[in-house]
Amino acid sequence: MRLRVTREEAQAQAADVPAETLLLREGGSELRIPVLEERLIPGTQAVDEGELRIHTRVEEREERVRQPVTRDDLELRQVPINRPIDAPVQRRTEGEWLIIPIMEEVLVVTKQLMLKEEIHIRTQQVTEEQEVIETTRHERVDLDDATERGVRGLRQPKQPNRD
Repeated sequence: MRLRVTREEAQAQAADVPAETLLLREGGSELRIPVLEERLIPGTQAVDEGELRIHTRVEEREERVRQPVTRDDLELRQVPINRPIDAPVQRRTEGEWLIIPIMEEVLVVTKQLMLKEEIHIRTQQVTEEQEVIETTRHERVDLDDATERGVRGLRQPKQPNRD
């Protein structure tokens, strides 16, 4: 009898064989013959079934957007003072007004510092709408099915009627 396994492999397999297996006796020794069987073990394997080609294109279109914008406008008021002063006057704020003193030296019998005028500045917020026209780009995707069976979920292009 010829086996397809080595002696060591046969002995290893025979060790796993239950006692009820066939025994042959020759000259006082035992010969155990394992009974083997094949079993199907189901499994899965990934298979490449095709490819999907994706093309993108850019579309341009003009869009209009209206958006309020805010800026500061200055209101300027010159207030004549013409009063002598003993020391320089610092700028100050009164309510919404920033007051910047304008001083000059005038020649008199004596030199005298004179507050000539003040500039009153007030900030006002003005809101006006501005319109912006700008070109925007949007991508569109076209899909071509290059497989034999088709890709599930892909919309197929409509075929023209052949009448």
